[in-house]
Amino acid sequence: MPETYVHPLIVKKSFTLLNTGEFESAVLQAFKTIETKIREKVNATSEEYGIRLIRKAFHPESGPLTDLKLPKGERESFCNYIAGAFRFYKNPCSHRDVELDFSSAFDRIVVASDLLKTIENATLNE
Repeated sequence: MPETYVHPLIVKKSFTLLNTGEFESAVLQAFKTIETKIREKVNATSEEYGIRLIRKAFHPESGPLTDLKLPKGERESFCNYIAGAFRFYKNPCSHRDVELDFSSAFDRIVVASDLLKTIENATLNE
């Protein structure tokens, strides 16, 4: 398992599940980690969660975690990317049974890891 490529927090939350064949749960935990980290960084309330939280945190014009040095199109693209990945990979695992194999689950976890690294590196806009 190439743990060195995956964010350590996601390794901690997802790899035991991944290694025991609980692929759906491994993906869910990886993306839950993203949501938790965003909430922590922006000091969001418990009422702010999911896509609403993500879109607020990375709003291209006013998001507290948005990299305002990027061109507007790239800021919009990242906001759509993180919201889309969260909705496409995490939400199905939250609301229904999803059949995944190891490779599919691992690919999704790597996406979550990349996003988490970006979130951790983001500085708050004030």
